[in-house]
Amino acid sequence: IDWHPDGRRISMYGDDLEHGPSFWTVSLEGGATVRSRIGPSVAQRLSGVRLRLGGFVWARGGDTLYFEGRSERTQNVWRIRINPRTLEWMSGPDRLTTSSGLESGLALSPDGKRLAFGSRFERTRVRSLPFDPVAGRITGEGEAITPDGANARILDISPDGKQLVYRLISRNTDELWIRSLDRQADRLRRVEVDASIVHPRWSRDGMQLAYLRRPADPAQSAALVLLAANGDQEPHVIPTGRGPGMVYDWGHDGGSFL
Repeated sequence: IDWHPDGRRISMYGDDLEHGPSFWTVSLEGGATVRSRIGPSVAQRLSGVRLRLGGFVWARGGDTLYFEGRSERTQNVWRIRINPRTLEWMSGPDRLTTSSGLESGLALSPDGKRLAFGSRFERTRVRSLPFDPVAGRITGEGEAITPDGANARILDISPDGKQLVYRLISRNTDELWIRSLDRQADRLRRVEVDASIVHPRWSRDGMQLAYLRRPADPAQSAALVLLAANGDQEPHVIPTGRGPGMVYDWGHDGGSFL
């Protein structure tokens, strides 16, 4: 939400139940509420870069919006040109920053010539902690067991406790890695381009892995991917449509999934 530069209206951007993501401007003096029309070139550009817009601020002249926008797993500052009379989105969005951080909290200077924002960098690592199961408590500080600087998420430990599978996230790829906990060694097992690796799970005999492949393009269907944990055989891919959100666990028989 932000004040329109004329000081008599308020604008807001959000997910409307009828229109989906949309931009509205409301008069405080009883005038009409305006939903900004999105020009064809802007709509095409939004779809092409798979951009999800967030917080915004108006430019002082009322002809430009600056947005927080997430695309390809980064959140940058984007600009959209506006028709100040009709409030239609005319051109853009144009990416103004290219940092790999998460940029948010836009604020325009009083003279309208400078834009301030925060930039946050996050990394997730997996840590191993010694645990006393009888006393039910952690007994030490533990140690990091995934690479420094890597964004490791969504993990599972093999049934024998000797291997860890985890996902590394980069700009447009997901990587599935297997770490041998006794040898402290990592092996790249699978790479997905323009798709997410969701919830990898070991089979109960520790011989196979299963995960859901979710394409970045929502128009494409997800698939269940089965692959041997050790070896380089091609995976078995089972189309799943748009139904499941993740693989929670293998069935006891090894041939079904929750």
